[in-house]
Amino acid sequence: MTGQPVADDGWYSEEVLVDRDGALHTLTATELGAAIAPREVEAVSVVEASRSRIERLDDAIRAWVSLDWEQALSTATQRDAEARERSLRERSLRGPLHSVPVGMKDIYDVAGMVTTAGAAPFAHGRPRTDATAVARLREAGAIILGKTATTQFAYTDPAETRNPWNQVSRTNQGLRGHVVLGSGSRCRL
Repeated sequence: MTGQPVADDGWYSEEVLVDRDGALHTLTATELGAAIAPREVEAVSVVEASRSRIERLDDAIRAWVSLDWEQALSTATQRDAEARERSLRERSLRGPLHSVPVGMKDIYDVAGMVTTAGAAPFAHGRPRTDATAVARLREAGAIILGKTATTQFAYTDPAETRNPWNQVSRTNQGLRGHVVLGSGSRCRL
């Protein structure tokens, strides 16, 4: 929570959540895809804008439990190279989510990333394969940024995620990191 301009009553000042990273974080997944397809926006720029916003806000919001910037930037660089290789007429990218950054709730296995399901005793293994949902997102072109907070086993114990508009308030029981992202850190899915 340090370094975040929050009033004594726990409410964020409007300037914290207002755009400082350009308009990229305000775009929906569909709008972002439409900007990436004709190469108006590069995937690396989108990942870097996401990183900047997450680094600025997540100390207070606590929506993310792990991030893999090295992998995300590597994937973004690869997607930009793929886009440059295609002709403008072809525009056939990987899929409708080509280069759209996403966060996965920490109940889904993401190859190479620890899955804890919100329970510390499970923080010892890294799955070798993606869960079906993750694999389908990747097939559609999405870039996985990391894992978002969840209640323990996605059930009852509250996660540490905070309401992005009111720091004193937590989010609803079943709605943790992934919901907060839509309003605060602005991950697309």
